Amino acid sequence: MALQQLNLICFNLPALNSETQTSTTLWWALGLLAVHLEVELDRVVRHDRLPTHDDEHDLPYVRAVIKEVLRFRPPGQLGAPHYTTESVSIAGYTIPKDTMLILIVCGVNHNSELNANPDVFWPSRRNAPCREKFVRGR
Repeated sequence: MALQQLNLICFNLPALNSETQTSTTLWWALGLLAVHLEVELDRVVRHDRLPTHDDEHDLPYVRAVIKEVLRFRPPGQLGAPHYTTESVSIAGYTIPKDTMLILIVCGVNHNSELNANPDVFWPSRRNAPCREKFVRGR
C-alpha cells in the first residue's frame, strides 16, 4: 500500500465511523502498521494472496506490532472488574474481602517500571525480557 493511500485512509477514517474505542484503536493501528511490515508480508505471503490466520506463526513482527498497538492504544481503558476473595494489604492499604477492583489498563501499559520507554511505540519490546509483576496478585 502506498503511503499516499495510507494517509488518505487514516485522515478519512473518522469520517467513515464514529470515534468508538475500536475505531480509535484501528486509527492508531493503521498509522503504526505502515512501517516495516511489508517486508515480512512480502516474504511470507508474497503477492499471490492475502494473509490468513495460518500465516501468523510465520509473521512474528506483524504479531508483535499488533500486540504493541493494543498496549500503546488499547481499545478499552478499563479492565474487567475483579473481586477480592480475602482481605489483603498492599503498600500499607487494606483492601477488604469482596471489594471490586478495576484495572486501569493505560496505567499499567504506560508504567515505566513495567515497560521501558512506555510512551514509545516499540514492537520489539515483545522480544525483550518480560517482568511478571501482575501474575496471580504478586
